[in-house]
Amino acid sequence: MRQRLRLPLFEVLLTVLNLTTTVLTLFAGLSENPILVTLTGRYDPVRARLQDGSINMDLARKELVRVQYLTPLEDIATKFRFVTAPRRNMYSYAADRSLCRIVNSVNASIIGANYKDYWGTGTRRYQILVFSVSPPNCKVLNLLPNWYNKCVSDRQNSTSACQQYIFDQFEKLQTNAQAQVNVVSDVGSAGVPFLKCLARPFKTFDYQTDLLTHQANWAGAREQIQIQTSDCRALPLIRSTDWEQSLFQVQAVDDGADVVLAIPNSGWFASAVSVAYSIVSLTMIASGIIALVFRQRVTRYLPDAVRFSKEHRLVRYLFPFMPVAVRLTSDPRSVIPFKGSLLVASDLWLNHWLYMALSILDAITTFELSATTLRLGAIYLRYRITLTNFMFVCSALTRISWLACFIHTLIRWSAKSTLRSLKSMQVISRAARDRLDRLIDQSVLFLSFKIYNVLLCVILFAMMQTIGTTSFMVRDNPHKVPAYGGIPKIGTIWQSELVCDFVSIMALLLVSGQTLGFLLLLTPFCRIAKNHVMLTLQERYFWVGWDGLMASKMLGLDPFRPDMSIDGHAYTKCSLGTVLQLLSLSGPSSFVRLGGDSILTAGGFAFDEPPLFRFPVKRAIALGLCQSHGGVVYGASSTVPSAKTRTTQAHQTHGFSEIGTEGESSTSNDKTSLFDRQLKLIVDGYTGVVLLVDKDDPGGFNTNKETGLREYEVSDVLTTIPILDIKWLLGNEKKLRIE
Repeated sequence: MRQRLRLPLFEVLLTVLNLTTTVLTLFAGLSENPILVTLTGRYDPVRARLQDGSINMDLARKELVRVQYLTPLEDIATKFRFVTAPRRNMYSYAADRSLCRIVNSVNASIIGANYKDYWGTGTRRYQILVFSVSPPNCKVLNLLPNWYNKCVSDRQNSTSACQQYIFDQFEKLQTNAQAQVNVVSDVGSAGVPFLKCLARPFKTFDYQTDLLTHQANWAGAREQIQIQTSDCRALPLIRSTDWEQSLFQVQAVDDGADVVLAIPNSGWFASAVSVAYSIVSLTMIASGIIALVFRQRVTRYLPDAVRFSKEHRLVRYLFPFMPVAVRLTSDPRSVIPFKGSLLVASDLWLNHWLYMALSILDAITTFELSATTLRLGAIYLRYRITLTNFMFVCSALTRISWLACFIHTLIRWSAKSTLRSLKSMQVISRAARDRLDRLIDQSVLFLSFKIYNVLLCVILFAMMQTIGTTSFMVRDNPHKVPAYGGIPKIGTIWQSELVCDFVSIMALLLVSGQTLGFLLLLTPFCRIAKNHVMLTLQERYFWVGWDGLMASKMLGLDPFRPDMSIDGHAYTKCSLGTVLQLLSLSGPSSFVRLGGDSILTAGGFAFDEPPLFRFPVKRAIALGLCQSHGGVVYGASSTVPSAKTRTTQAHQTHGFSEIGTEGESSTSNDKTSLFDRQLKLIVDGYTGVVLLVDKDDPGGFNTNKETGLREYEVSDVLTTIPILDIKWLLGNEKKLRIE
């Protein structure tokens, strides 16, 4: 009864994880996709406003800021990448964030963000604030509410008289700091703003107020710009006798401000990665949705003998995908449909080797964008948790999760290389190295991108609940300090806010992930981690981050099913189509070549002896065809020679045990059904052959008569199956048992 309850729970958790990841990756992959952004023209209006002068530097306080050294607005429009942040209003920010009443309310255009913590003391980021209004030839005056009220009361509570005074003394009041709103803040403070415009009809008109925040995160970094825009309305109050000048009172149309981030491009390589990622993500997301809607589970396979004709040979390397090969074939009847497994839509792109590689490259090249988005999104969430705020943060979480996969991959391969170096220096034994090597691989087998996404959300949520922020940095008191002596001195990239936060959060994430990986090895999942098919897929993927739970479910490796194990080894329960699906997802599918695919071509059974595949001894050991213990090499069926092997074992030469007599074929005429055999999957790299080997007939050693070298000979079990098995091989009703 307990086991029956645990299995649905595992299925439910896996389904919820898959569906959640599908939604999040759909949003992250489509919301700021450069191709979709270009096609829809989402940022064309803000680019146009930067180029036509609607956003300008007319209100910049030139006594405090050297405007000529700021990034030109035309360059921002043409050379920067834009990202939309949630609109700031009462709903998302729990406050009225319209810029109309806070225009020109900051008396320090340069502000430094100061910290005092483990990483040091001082300024780690500076901001340069510049307000802008879209109507030309308009001056701005933002008066203190108390000053304005006193102005009215001093004139016998006559509002018109006070407004006339403001109109007459407008330029003088602009130099009166005691009358204007002057605060040290990067958000400003509400006042009573007025416009004095030249050559305006005495009518109400709408315009936009903008706040440009230029900020640099480390010394020498190119500035990124945050552009806030609010819709405002100017109400006519007074005009001069010649109707040339008019005074307008400013009102806010609403309580919000649109926010756009402008991030400098990282160079041509980052642009190329961004374009490639956009194309691949759109293509794969569309394919995944179509496959899910039409419930497609067919995997089409083209035998290697008829795959890519001579005129299309180059295409195999430029577009190494089986669907391309299928479309280029001249004989559609040679395409073999295998029935695989039905996947969740996101699995078709999240577990595809090309999507993973480009996602990691995109995350690396857009590191500053991801860290900035996470920091800004955390500020939104601190004020109010809403769906738009959460989805904005998720766009950063996906990239940071891919960065975690990349760093964990570096750690994994560095650890494996260190073990090999220690073995070559004879610091540890070969057996110890192999055990540690297997532990490294098995401990990261289930650490998928999805798991890292969930862990990152849990870590950030815990930080928000405990310390109220997603940063371990400690703000100095006061935190925001005006810099009246010019640009404040800030540290290098390694002392910046982005790196300090990234290192601390990434350390937590990697430690949590690795701990979870070790804990899973203490559960029934450890049996799955020892399955040779799973380890083969791990080697093909190369990266940490592919979904081992998804793959194990497709392969029928259920840790809670008692019939999964045979003699202590986990065996799959899946179709050949499912194996081909996973091999196509984990590497270039146009190079996936079944060793026995000759039976799928015309006259495939017309051969006297099944074809043999020969491998050097060291390569055979690496592929798992045979095993080495104490300098003696044994067959792959067990760790000790089988009964069949012992009868043919010959003398030892050069430290190897020769299994099989000289020149003797290792094949068998056994016509046992393929689905009643215990098999082993052998994959010779990305471009080599894929073999299904019968564990009862694992092959043997022989001498190559041309080279005189010892080789391991093995045949593919597909070449020895009964012809009646072909029908079941193409379907999904009968399952293969692969160790």
